[in-house]
Amino acid sequence: MKAIVKTKPEKGFIEVKEVPIPKIKEDEVLVKIHATGVCGTDILLADWEYLGRNPVEPPIILGHEGAGEIVEVGANVTNVKVGDRVGLEAIIGCGTCHHCRRGNPNLCSKWGHLGIDFDGTFAEYIAFPAANVHVLPDKITYEQAAFVEPISIVAHAFESNPITPGDTVAIVGPGPLGLFSVQAAKSAGAGKIIVIGTAEDKVRLEIAQQLGADYVLNNGDSDATEAIKELTNGIGAEVVFEAGGTGKSIEQAIAVASGNGKVFLMGFGKESTIKPLTQIVRQNLMVKGVVASRPDHYETVNRWLENGVVDIKHMVTHTLGFEDVEKAFQLLKNKEAGKVLFKPEL
Repeated sequence: MKAIVKTKPEKGFIEVKEVPIPKIKEDEVLVKIHATGVCGTDILLADWEYLGRNPVEPPIILGHEGAGEIVEVGANVTNVKVGDRVGLEAIIGCGTCHHCRRGNPNLCSKWGHLGIDFDGTFAEYIAFPAANVHVLPDKITYEQAAFVEPISIVAHAFESNPITPGDTVAIVGPGPLGLFSVQAAKSAGAGKIIVIGTAEDKVRLEIAQQLGADYVLNNGDSDATEAIKELTNGIGAEVVFEAGGTGKSIEQAIAVASGNGKVFLMGFGKESTIKPLTQIVRQNLMVKGVVASRPDHYETVNRWLENGVVDIKHMVTHTLGFEDVEKAFQLLKNKEAGKVLFKPEL
């Protein structure tokens, strides 16, 4: 089968190769991948860095956003069958630790990550634990289901119903998580949705407007922090979603929050310190990190997609085959794409 493989530990060394179709274990299924999305993490892995984690051990097939059809089931599998259309969880917990037993495998200290710790979705077929697949509703396409994993992170942020209808919502960083947050916030009844980006984010800021953002602000053109204060009569945003993953974007997310505001940190940044601790205290802010997602978040996203809460049609700007992996990575590095989708048959 054809696959995108990280072949050596140095920067780069991504190859499209023919590799054997994997053999499944008795508790696994073999999934024929029909669509798989490209994440910024895949680019970091290709360049041999992953935000404090140990680097991957090549050779390894990258990719963790995928959906496909079950073509074979292991001897002990009873929850799914051949022909089922499924999405795949990205994180597999150990199943026995304190957090796993409480239903939080995303907090497991021994969790494994699809496409990082074991072979991922940039392949025609993948062997995967049957317990960690989710059968897709009939209305959801493979293309939609390929993005259940990133949308599930947004569902995690929304699980505590952070938005009261009429709230001003600010989204710092118009990457995929930020753009999915625009749609979720709109559906939740946000009064104003303000998206903040940079000059490099021109394409994504345009997508944000198409998805329903009321204002898009470019930090390169103006002081977006001050602009939000003006747009809210000096109050700030009641709810802020930080999806930029940099020290600057985290500081800005805190700076634009209103008193008693809620700030959700969804991006992964390299910076280990941020400055506005005093503001968090003085403004009585709730700041919450959103670490990956749990199995129930995937089910939530299936319902979101089925009912039109989120829509990928404006998000997917490029659909490519595996042979175009370098083009796909470059588009995302240059922020010239919303989401890039691989289809193995292309």
